Amino acid sequence: MIPNVNPSAIVNNEAIFIWLDILGFSEALEDFNAYKELHALLNSFEIFFLTDKGYDLQVISDGIILKITSKELSELREIFEEIAIKQFQFILKEKYFIRGGIAVGNHFDTKDKEKLFMGNGLSRAVKLEGKVVHHAVIGTNNETIKRMRLICELEIENDELFGLKKTVNENGETLYFIDFLEQNIDFENMLHGQIGKNQIKPQIQKKYLWIYRYYINKFGSTYRPFDDVLGVLL
Repeated sequence: MIPNVNPSAIVNNEAIFIWLDILGFSEALEDFNAYKELHALLNSFEIFFLTDKGYDLQVISDGIILKITSKELSELREIFEEIAIKQFQFILKEKYFIRGGIAVGNHFDTKDKEKLFMGNGLSRAVKLEGKVVHHAVIGTNNETIKRMRLICELEIENDELFGLKKTVNENGETLYFIDFLEQNIDFENMLHGQIGKNQIKPQIQKKYLWIYRYYINKFGSTYRPFDDVLGVLL
């Protein structure tokens, strides 16, 4: 039941929102018989990200929303670094990739801390994840980066990226993302498996190809034989 809240008791705050979506998870929601398995996966997803006190967390349908209220540059960098570690650990354990959108928006708190989730922060983060972040990463765009600089009260000419890496999405638009990659043979094998599995689904396969190309570019080498790698990338 939605509680009655006096409008005068609602406080408008600005925060950073990160919407996290498990790739391949939404399709499975159509299969009622798979709900038990999906519940276990989502529970694992929540546990990985629940251990950090740098943000508030809430599960919504097939994803998780993180709300970061800190406006300290050093804290934001640390939070993004921690998210990268958890993202990689989750992928290795559950064999599912994560895609997410980072946005700045409003959230409304009541003075008695009622559990109401209102504001445009969530919708902006979800929209960014679906429209801008085409790769299997947690990312954002130029507009959000500028807003993040504003809430941190940085100088206009400051080019701070909060530890995010810069690339482009499938439309050639600038994309900033959390670099979660660590050099790991199990991760490479999983990527190869996804690339091979999705040969008949090029729209899905290219998400994993992008990750693998970035991985090779970042580390300069792989644990797999050269011919094996070349065969996947060509």
